[in-house]
Amino acid sequence: MFDKILVAYDGRSQSQYALKTATEVALRFGSTLTIATVSAGPSDSSDPELARLVPVSEDERPLGSLLEEGRAQAIEKGVRSVEVVFLRGEATPAIVRYLTQSPHDLLVVGTRGLPRAHRILLGSVSASLVNAAPCTTLVVRPPRRRA
Repeated sequence: MFDKILVAYDGRSQSQYALKTATEVALRFGSTLTIATVSAGPSDSSDPELARLVPVSEDERPLGSLLEEGRAQAIEKGVRSVEVVFLRGEATPAIVRYLTQSPHDLLVVGTRGLPRAHRILLGSVSASLVNAAPCTTLVVRPPRRRA
């Protein structure tokens, strides 16, 4: 059903949960997994390898380290093939462009769970991907913390 899965990843907690979910789905269906991250800026500017060095996590770890950890964890859990890709530009167009050039059966994205008013003012990458992606899109929200 889902031979190829793409997960959008930026190092934040919601994308870490999306990666965890995508790994579980890939295991269940015997899928290959692609972990994609998008760096801002024109698609033809600067070296994508530099993006790997940018600290993005709360503990200031670089994106490249987080991606490789995610890749290693997915392989360790039994995902048959895991690829990491770096995309440039605005998130939604870059991901849609990649999916058009390299078709996948499922796109997994995280969400912060913003209230409707915030989504309207700030926009929502996950909502725009649901509307624009050329494949099924699964939006996952991290579990709520109990007070």
